[in-house]
Amino acid sequence: MTFIEMDTAHWHKPQGDTGMAAGLISGGIDSPVAAWLTMRSGIRLDLVHFHSYPFSCTSAIQKAKELSAKLLPLQGGGRLHLVPFLDLQEAVFRNTPNSLRIVIYRRAMARIAERIASVLGASFLVTGDSLGQVSSQTLQNLATVDQAVKMPILRPLIGFDKTEIIGAAKDIGTYEISIRPHEDCCTLFSLGNPATRTTAKQVEVQEGKMDMQTLIDRCVEAAETVPIGARDD
Repeated sequence: MTFIEMDTAHWHKPQGDTGMAAGLISGGIDSPVAAWLTMRSGIRLDLVHFHSYPFSCTSAIQKAKELSAKLLPLQGGGRLHLVPFLDLQEAVFRNTPNSLRIVIYRRAMARIAERIASVLGASFLVTGDSLGQVSSQTLQNLATVDQAVKMPILRPLIGFDKTEIIGAAKDIGTYEISIRPHEDCCTLFSLGNPATRTTAKQVEVQEGKMDMQTLIDRCVEAAETVPIGARDD
């Protein structure tokens, strides 16, 4: 038996609470699996992807579209929200130390996704974070991200190791798309040695060097919505 058994009955008989969420999806392996697990439980998702075009190429955007086309029809369709993130990244790059940038980017992504989720009528966010897989995903850093938003953030993969996630991605058919090369916008303007034990207070001092609210407003306003599948509500 595969790690995740594809059973179509799961989509018609939810195993848990139903509702709606905004799922953050990159071009990587983890976030599509987190999205699949969330939908499998009966929760409907719209997906949110952050990109750095035109500084980066369009490969990550294309992968997000292909992954969404693989996932969202399983729930009858949905929407992919493409958020241009470059201006905010450049502001963070100019004004903050390298060690804190990834956490600041992730906090900004959460705040933008929360704004999009509110418009959709969704009540929480979903990410592909897995505890300790990368230095930005320590308990302290995840807590710092959580404190940037009011909505709860669900992390279906929090206790998974990479081998399990790769196995799941292969089972649901997203692995071959995810492993194609792409530029990840979170690491695009960050060098090595990110901080692993941040606090909200520490990061808020750095965020105060910019007009973060205006930067976030611009990202939300510039987001492009792409319908995927039959659902258009």
